[in-house]
Amino acid sequence: HSPPPCRSAGPRTFSADQLSLLASVGQQIGMAVENASLYEAEQERWEEAEGRRRVAEGMREILAVLNSRQSLSEILDFIATQSCRLLDSDAAAILRLEEGVLRIQAACGLDADYAGMTMQVGEGGAGRALGTRRPVMISDLVEAARCPPEEAMPSEPQKSLMERLVREFGAVLSVPLIVQDQDYGAITVYYRTARDFSEEDLHLAMSVADQAALAVESARLREQAEQAAAMAERGRLA
Repeated sequence: HSPPPCRSAGPRTFSADQLSLLASVGQQIGMAVENASLYEAEQERWEEAEGRRRVAEGMREILAVLNSRQSLSEILDFIATQSCRLLDSDAAAILRLEEGVLRIQAACGLDADYAGMTMQVGEGGAGRALGTRRPVMISDLVEAARCPPEEAMPSEPQKSLMERLVREFGAVLSVPLIVQDQDYGAITVYYRTARDFSEEDLHLAMSVADQAALAVESARLREQAEQAAAMAERGRLA
């Protein structure tokens, strides 16, 4: 048997009810898309407001500690902890420049093994940040470790610690710590996974560094005042 002849497909017409139904469906889809967009925008605004509130609260807490009578080491430990919280990082370290070498002075989220890690100015994120007095962002530590700048290579005794750091963390942000226009050290925050850094991240990290610089300067002034008072007391007794 021969197949039935093909019928040419002509234009199809829709009834008024069908057109009305299609228009109603389209309207419902449009409303759903609009509602979803409004919800996302509202969620973003809430997250931004919550982030600003968290930062403002964290800065107030740092200022409160600066005005306390705690020792410099206690204040820097607190600032390191606040750095993790404010910058949403997994670890943080405050490093001090002593005799040309950067050493960890306070930390949060780092294993005790890292306490002995040192670097020269120009080495690693912290050393480069202090050497240039500019923030250093390493968005992908693994990629950066494949072809590091020659001046950023650590000295041989520190190589194993730096290699472990690359295995444990994916990104770092380092900012210089300047006290009275003098090189004091750097602050570095660490993230487990690679990530991009925003201008807001840089601004916040620099603000934390400013607070740390205030803590160092306040401790110096307090120490000088105590020494002056002790000398005055010895003079009075004499």
